[in-house]
Amino acid sequence: MPKPKKSLEPNKINLKESFASLKFVPRFFKEIRKVNPLLFFANIASRILSAVIPLALLWVGKIIIDEVVVQIDAEVKDFSRLWIFVVAELGLAVL
Repeated sequence: MPKPKKSLEPNKINLKESFASLKFVPRFFKEIRKVNPLLFFANIASRILSAVIPLALLWVGKIIIDEVVVQIDAEVKDFSRLWIFVVAELGLAVL
């Protein structure tokens, strides 16, 4: 019985070839957009939103910490601004 051949040969693609293949991406996006433009743009928007949310969470967390530091040194404590940022961070976390 003959020895079976390997069906999965290791790819020998270098970095230059990988970057050269990026020239096909705009044409690919054009084809996908032709199929369903609304779904295409909704997908792009959701990907951008999911990329921005972690940054927004970090930024709001920094503002919360800054507000806590301000409230520690304040003689008259006013937590209304702090609670706004806490609710904003909770809203971002739920998204």
